[in-house]
Amino acid sequence: MAANEDSTAEVTYTPEDSGSNSVTIIGRTADGHVTEEANYTFYVEDPDGWW
Repeated sequence: MAANEDSTAEVTYTPEDSGSNSVTIIGRTADGHVTEEANYTFYVEDPDGWW
């Protein structure tokens, strides 16, 4: 995926299951430099509830 003109990028991710989910992003600059990882963990609640 290429960056936008303002050097940002957007990623859309929709988990298939409820529970804990993690996403790891790694960037690459125009000259090939690989950036450090950025991790994001989030929880998706079960749509049927806990009971």
